[in-house]
Amino acid sequence: MKYKDISVLKAAPECQSESKDEDAIAIELRKEARRLFNSHKEPATLSEWEVKRKKITVSIIEKAGIEFYPNLPLSIHVTNSISFPQYNVQSIYFQTMPGVYSTASIYIPKGEGPYPAIVNTHGHIEHARRAKSVQERAHLLAQNGFVCICMDAFGSGERSEIHNHSDYHGGNMGAALLNFGKSLLGVQVTENIRCVDLLCSLPMVNPHLIGATGESGGGNQAMWLAAIDERIKACMPVVSVGTFEAYIMAHNCVCELLPEGLMIAEESQVLGLIAPRALSVCSALQEKHSAFSPTEMLRTVKNTGKIFKLYKASEKFHVQIFNNEHEFSQSMQVAMVQWFISQLKESVNFPQTHGYPTSLPVEQLLTFSDIVRSPSVITQPEYLLSLSTEYNPTHTENATEERTLLSKLIGVDPKIIFSTNQLKRVQENNKHVLVLINTSTSSADITPDIPHHTIPLWGTDIHKAPTAFYFDDQMVPFHTLSRSLLWLGKTVQGVWVQQINQFINDIEHTKAEHELVIHAHKEAAIAALAFAAITKKRMHLYLYNAPITYAHHANTKYTNYFSMAVHIPKIFTWGDMVKIAALSNAEITIYNPRNIQGEKIKPEQIQSWQSLFKKYQEAYHTSGSVSFHIS
Repeated sequence: MKYKDISVLKAAPECQSESKDEDAIAIELRKEARRLFNSHKEPATLSEWEVKRKKITVSIIEKAGIEFYPNLPLSIHVTNSISFPQYNVQSIYFQTMPGVYSTASIYIPKGEGPYPAIVNTHGHIEHARRAKSVQERAHLLAQNGFVCICMDAFGSGERSEIHNHSDYHGGNMGAALLNFGKSLLGVQVTENIRCVDLLCSLPMVNPHLIGATGESGGGNQAMWLAAIDERIKACMPVVSVGTFEAYIMAHNCVCELLPEGLMIAEESQVLGLIAPRALSVCSALQEKHSAFSPTEMLRTVKNTGKIFKLYKASEKFHVQIFNNEHEFSQSMQVAMVQWFISQLKESVNFPQTHGYPTSLPVEQLLTFSDIVRSPSVITQPEYLLSLSTEYNPTHTENATEERTLLSKLIGVDPKIIFSTNQLKRVQENNKHVLVLINTSTSSADITPDIPHHTIPLWGTDIHKAPTAFYFDDQMVPFHTLSRSLLWLGKTVQGVWVQQINQFINDIEHTKAEHELVIHAHKEAAIAALAFAAITKKRMHLYLYNAPITYAHHANTKYTNYFSMAVHIPKIFTWGDMVKIAALSNAEITIYNPRNIQGEKIKPEQIQSWQSLFKKYQEAYHTSGSVSFHIS
């Protein structure tokens, strides 16, 4: 059974391939990624690496939002147990974060132990932990004397919005965590660390002999877990190692996104954090995912090997290329067990493969077979709702300082220069400078009948990126561009703010007396409002169907009403849209305001919003105003 990636919401037509059209955006972003790749030099000495290692680890934990809960009760609940001649398989759920429980399967050899143990992570695959290939390697590990835990990743498997469905946890839903100072990557690392906590709590497990493996996105999870948690003594990531550079303008999930990642380290250094513990990297010769190709993998392991050499631990570092596609093939599985035996067992012998491969019908492994799952096993929408109730921003009354923080959050970079020679100039006969900012051509309702300037935003219209369109047509708009910019320490909103700023400055140089009027729609309204806040310019802002909060107001799934261009790391914890509005001196009119899920805001929510707006405005001594029109 081949690996079926559920991260693609719809398949691309067979006749469709990645665009070969000239893509200025892809060229520029890949150029920046290559520059950052080359900037990460491998250390010459072990002492130099140890200093760098600490900095990289601290930065990963901060930017990913990884949390540690060593004293949090595991509260393990066993709901089902299946007996095999050599081992038992238990269906469980346990506490991974405060008030958050995950479903899992644990394979336990019969006997007293203590046994070595493996965290077995799955990729973007139907049925998550219960998928056939995940089961096969868990059964094989248990048969060979390993305790093995397989957990449903956050938002996957039995943790899907509808029980026993296979949700895709990425896209807008996964990216929304960024707005709260978290990341899907960070949540997964946090929960996988809790898997290690669970294994260490079991009397039949040797806590000093724990390994991790997984395929694709699960291989990434295994890598990040081993890099951060030194209790992992051996790690085998499968069909997941390439270069972070290759993630730029490629098809990768947001669970594989580290905000500002390429500014912190390359993948070779993240793998280097595992040294001198054991590491085996497995790649597929027929790999079709450009980011995980053997070519990219070899670029990485070449540099990782240098770090292992500094520890005089080259024998602990292995690289294998198998002649198969993007999958954890059976030949890889047998090699995996053989390698873990060599690293985590005293007596090295050939793997027992009697009856292999073994897997059960997915229904038999359900933690909640009666469909009614425990309310403590919350879904992604429920978790986002819980984060939304924790609005407690760090607040200063210094407007200049807050504007600086906002600029930093959205990644405004004054070094980037945008060409405006393709923008159509309009001669006005009055003092108004009317500017239309939109992300699509479907919003005729906001197009004024009088002469106006139109800014075709980066990533849209004449500034579109054909490469991104190819991938996003199978996902959600701005998935590729937003994710790529975040790796580079930028956001789509930051790029748009700079573009708007330069455009307005160009106009103002040619028009001494003017009154600035901006109409902006949906995602573009965020950039227009941020532009007004950062520049302090007086203007009239007319915002249509704009999100006025990053908070979630219901346990409902994203509808992708907004594209992935909306996401700004830590924006909610900084102060949300109301704080941006309060920092401006603009007269703001918002038509049909919405929440980040695209739902229209209720009148009582607007009243609360306006009250908070006035509070901030008094603290910042700004002179703007906000009015709402709901139809």
